[in-house]
Amino acid sequence: MEELERILPVRYELEKEDIEVARVLSNDKGRAIIEQLAKKPCSYHELSEELGLPAPTIQYHINRLMRLDIVEYEEVRGLRNQPTKMFRLSKPVGVVYVPDVRIRAKNREIIESH
Repeated sequence: MEELERILPVRYELEKEDIEVARVLSNDKGRAIIEQLAKKPCSYHELSEELGLPAPTIQYHINRLMRLDIVEYEEVRGLRNQPTKMFRLSKPVGVVYVPDVRIRAKNREIIESH
């Protein structure tokens, strides 16, 4: 076991919010929304068109990102003076890509076998 402790990274205690942020960032659609908003503020409609995703999918991910304070919005007047929510990142976000699931599964097998 001592050998594994030297090889494997130290375990960190994660807060619930950290785990939820990791889940959002590991999701292709959530990450695509973040990457698009890093370029420029967008409305639901613009995100849907730019990413080729249905509006309900965009709304679901935007709501998750807003609960985590990753995304915020400003209401602006659009065409015909209609209020439109323009979403933007509320703070800089670094996207960390998680290694392939098969690699994590193999590491788990190694840990469990010792």
